[in-house]
Amino acid sequence: MTRPLRILLVEDHVDTQHVMSRLLQSFKHDVKSAASIKSALALASSHPFDLVITDIGLPDGSGAELMSQLRQMYNLPGIAVTGFSAEDFDLTRGFHARLTKPITLEQLERAISKSVGDLR
Repeated sequence: MTRPLRILLVEDHVDTQHVMSRLLQSFKHDVKSAASIKSALALASSHPFDLVITDIGLPDGSGAELMSQLRQMYNLPGIAVTGFSAEDFDLTRGFHARLTKPITLEQLERAISKSVGDLR
């Protein structure tokens, strides 16, 4: 059996954040949500996480900027969730996977496994 993960979900759209959080919790993951870079960094400083799932377009900057900071500070793996096409996105910013909205449950689980397979 795989262990539940501690996931930091960063999504500024309230409905999307709620749905993604519920999906992740249905797999028994412990999910903490943030809607901005500032709130995500505050959560990361006070809670240990195994994985970051972040939207790229955030109100106070880019999810890629956030991921760069979290990788440097905590060496966390990340999954980008974006509406941008593949050619508009740089995976070298610390992301292990990129999902284009709308995403399916199967895509999300595959990306999680790819990103933290050795933790499970």
